[in-house]
Amino acid sequence: MPQGHDPEDYRLYRSQRAAMTAILRHVSRDGYTWHLSTKTPTDRVLKAVRILDQKHAVLAAPWERQIRRAAGKPLAHLVLAPEPKGGAWPYVLLGTRKLKGEAMRRIDDPRRPLTWWAYREKTGWTPFYRLVLHPTTGTYTWEVVPEVFEEYLNKVVAAAAGEDWPALARTLKSFYVLPQFRGVNEQAKRLFKTASRIWGNRYLRTPEGTSMPPPFREVSPPPTARGAGIRLYVTEEEARGGRPRTLGEALRGLLEEETP
Repeated sequence: MPQGHDPEDYRLYRSQRAAMTAILRHVSRDGYTWHLSTKTPTDRVLKAVRILDQKHAVLAAPWERQIRRAAGKPLAHLVLAPEPKGGAWPYVLLGTRKLKGEAMRRIDDPRRPLTWWAYREKTGWTPFYRLVLHPTTGTYTWEVVPEVFEEYLNKVVAAAAGEDWPALARTLKSFYVLPQFRGVNEQAKRLFKTASRIWGNRYLRTPEGTSMPPPFREVSPPPTARGAGIRLYVTEEEARGGRPRTLGEALRGLLEEETP
C-alpha cells in the first residue's frame, strides 16, 4: 500500500445527499464510467477498503490520480455510505475503466443502472435510488427506483381515494424528505398531482365539524436540490458535536458503544 494510504483516514460523507452528490459529480464531471454497488459487513469494512486500495488505489491523493491518468492507468474512487446500519456498510466502487477482478457495469447500461442504498426498517439496506439520464437535459440525475416509487404511488392513491388526509400527508412528506435531485423531485411532483387529481374538490371535516378544502399547500413538493454549494464532508462544527469525520473514528465509536 502506498505511504499515507490508511483506510482509517477515509473521510466520511456527511449525509445521503452528500454521498449521492459525490457519485453524481464523479460520473458527470470526472469520467468515471463503470460502477459496482454492494455492501460489506461493518466489522470487515476496514479490510475491504484496504484491499480495494491495494488493488485499485481508491485512496489515492489528487496528485497521484493525475500521475495515474497521465500514465494511462484506470482511476478508481470509493464512496461509502455516511454510516453503517444493521451490521452492514454499503458502498459504490467507480472506475474510469472496468477494474480488473471486479463485477462492474457501465454507467450507461440501462439494464443495470448504478443504484444507491437506503436503510429501511423491514428490509435493511435496499437499493433505493438509481442514476439515470434525464430525458430533457441529457445529464445524469437520481430518481427513486421504480419498485419503491410504485409503493409510494399506491399509498398515495389509496389514501386519497379513501379520503384519509393524515395518511396522505404522511406519505407525501416522507417522500419530500428524500434528497430532492431533479429526478426525485419530478417523482415528488407526480405523487402530488396524483393526490390532487383523485381528491378533486372534496372537502375535509375539521374536528369542530366545519368543512374546509384539503390543505394541499402544507404538502406541496419542495424545490429541486442544488448541488453546487453542498458540503460533502463532516464539518468541524459537526465533529465537535461528536460526529465522526473518518472511517477510523466511526469504527472506534462503534466499538466504544459495544463495550459495556
